[in-house]
Amino acid sequence: MSNGPTRFSWFTVPIFAPLSGSVTQRIAPIFGRGDAEIEADVCLNVGSYGRQLGIVSEAVDALAKRLDALAPDGADSRFARVADDPNDPVRRLHEMVVEHVTAIKERHRASAKGEALRALERLKAVENVAYETVAAELRPKNP
Repeated sequence: MSNGPTRFSWFTVPIFAPLSGSVTQRIAPIFGRGDAEIEADVCLNVGSYGRQLGIVSEAVDALAKRLDALAPDGADSRFARVADDPNDPVRRLHEMVVEHVTAIKERHRASAKGEALRALERLKAVENVAYETVAAELRPKNP
C-alpha cells in the first residue's frame, strides 16, 4: 500500500463543522421603500441608523424640556407631571437616552480607556523608546 499523498485516510476528509467558514456578513436593512443605494450612502457617509435615532431622541428630549421652560410661572409643567407617570413616552424616552444609553456609552469609554492604558503599560515594559514616541505624540501640542 502506498504512503504517498493520494493515500486515503480519515484525517484527509474535509469536515465542515457549523460556523467553520467565514461568518462575517454585512447587514444592511432594506425596508422595501425608498432607494437602497441612497439609504446605504446615508448610513455610510452621514450617520448610522443608531446615530440618527440618537440625535432624534436627544432632540425630542430637548424639545420637551424647552416646552416645559415656556410654561407660565406657577403653572404645572408637563415635564413635572411626566415624572409621576411611568408610562409617559416622554419620560420613557428621557430615561432611555439619559440614563441607559449614557450609562452604556460611559461603560464603553471606561473600557476603551482601560485597554489603552494596559496597552501603553505593556509597550513601556517591552519597548520603552516606542512608548516614549507614542506618549509624545499623544501629549497636547502647545499653540
